Amino acid sequence: WEKPDVPGANLPGLHYVKDIRAAMEFDKELDKMKRVAVVGATPLGVEMAGNLGHRGLQVDFIDEGPWVLSEVLDPDVAEPVHESLEKRGVTLRLGTRVEGFAGTDRVTAVQTSAGEFPCDAVIVCLHKMPNAQLAEAAGIELGTTGGIKVDERMRTSAEGVWAAGDVVEVPHGLTMLPIRGLTGSHAYAQGRVAAFNAAGRDLVYDPVWIPWGMVAGDYTIGGFSIGETLANAMGVPYVLAKGVGVSRARYYPGATRTHVKLLAEPDTLKIIGGQLHGGEGIKERCDFLAFAAKRGATLEDLAWMENIYSPPIGALFEPIAIAAQNGLAALREQTERTPVAA
Repeated sequence: WEKPDVPGANLPGLHYVKDIRAAMEFDKELDKMKRVAVVGATPLGVEMAGNLGHRGLQVDFIDEGPWVLSEVLDPDVAEPVHESLEKRGVTLRLGTRVEGFAGTDRVTAVQTSAGEFPCDAVIVCLHKMPNAQLAEAAGIELGTTGGIKVDERMRTSAEGVWAAGDVVEVPHGLTMLPIRGLTGSHAYAQGRVAAFNAAGRDLVYDPVWIPWGMVAGDYTIGGFSIGETLANAMGVPYVLAKGVGVSRARYYPGATRTHVKLLAEPDTLKIIGGQLHGGEGIKERCDFLAFAAKRGATLEDLAWMENIYSPPIGALFEPIAIAAQNGLAALREQTERTPVAA
């Protein structure tokens, strides 16, 4: 994981959650603590801050961005996450830069651009970094992201050498730009392709549309490909389709509101990205939407898609279809309002 380049970064009491075993050891120490700082509003940081607050600890959640997950998440989806985290006792210190860690034998405070925050421990949740030193030393070509460059069969530039996981970069399905540091499911699929091809098969790993999802406070959030924030930053044109449905029949116990936002190409209306938040069913919808985008599905396709209606597991009107129909209706209204040039 990325390490803060500030004074005190080597003090005991700074924790980097690398695996389950490390988390289990840290869990034993929490009963002795009252206040913890979480640095980095990454997916891991959001999960850590929310769960530590739920456990009853005072949590200072520190990040330079204007909202959590600001590199990929849209502010309208981040808003309910903020509210949920604050209800759990998390103090959001956004727009705040870490300048150092105070303490002698152990960390006792985080020094920031907004002042000093005392703590019993710090959990650092910054970006994953590719461990490509061995490959570089062996003369294997690295890509622009710092990850190992591989082809569609996970072959490196060295004869007879394949690579997979966080250490490699792969193309994004929409932009074809190289990206790295994806999820465990991506690493697993890449590893299968690399292993089969090393054993003599001929499998191809497709460009990724990146379905993702996570529990953030009391909400589940997710998405695929890109959202509005990233589309605007990259100059990708899009039309928007938004809607709200329910995860089950409205009268059935446990039904939750499902918010869907879809981005589509202005001309073809092919879906190119989206973000969702709500309760149950977010994961499955993001998986489906990433696959649909990969296959070139349009707003028209989604507006009239088939869906299961069964009160305990599915509402009469699928939230994805509601969003797509709303988007098409908005486009029709816009067309009707636009005067035709003589």
